Amino acid sequence: MRSFLICTIVGVTLFSFAGFAYAREPLFFSSWSPQNYAPSWFEGKRLPVNETPIRLSFELVSRNPGDEGKIVDISGREVRWYVNDEFYTKGNGLQTVIIKAPKYGREDIDIKISAVFYDSETGETYLTNHYFSIPLSSPRLILSSPLFPSTTLAGASFVVDAFPFFFNTMLGGLDISWLVNNIKPTESGDSFSLKALIPGSVPSGGVRVDATVKGGGQQASSSFVTR
Repeated sequence: MRSFLICTIVGVTLFSFAGFAYAREPLFFSSWSPQNYAPSWFEGKRLPVNETPIRLSFELVSRNPGDEGKIVDISGREVRWYVNDEFYTKGNGLQTVIIKAPKYGREDIDIKISAVFYDSETGETYLTNHYFSIPLSSPRLILSSPLFPSTTLAGASFVVDAFPFFFNTMLGGLDISWLVNNIKPTESGDSFSLKALIPGSVPSGGVRVDATVKGGGQQASSSFVTR
């Protein structure tokens, strides 16, 4: 009975100490931002594609009583970065790095940050780790035609706008090609806004517009069909 009580007390003590130590560990606030293209009106999160440069950064926020909610100064402390389980770089106070998405073979990027911080309350130095993943995408091309005629009359004019997403270059570095019912159109406005006429012979399936965008080492295609 005595041995049971001793083990129970020791177990409770160790559990309480571990919980207390964890409570003092600062919070990580990490962020990532791909350096690739999306239209100016896009309000979502840009996603990296193969070989996209990605800016990673973080802050540590204290949970110590009296300092709770304050940014932890780690300017003199070592920070190590790992990408896909491999060491990437290290440095004192290194809170921002730029990596490049892998070219092939992955659906996401695994990041690990190891940071050393000093707990002023306990007077101890601790190592804390933070893990997160970044999803990888592919370039996208969206076609839109709000003014396409309701009936596909031969000779009627129409407009189709193209919006590329997530390419590793700005809009000026992209080339676009168009086909209307598998024929290269003879009329156009600026390259990403097609202005053309419905062909003289309209097939029963309607009018099909195909577009392909290339640039930054990527390519994306999309189609628009009206009946």
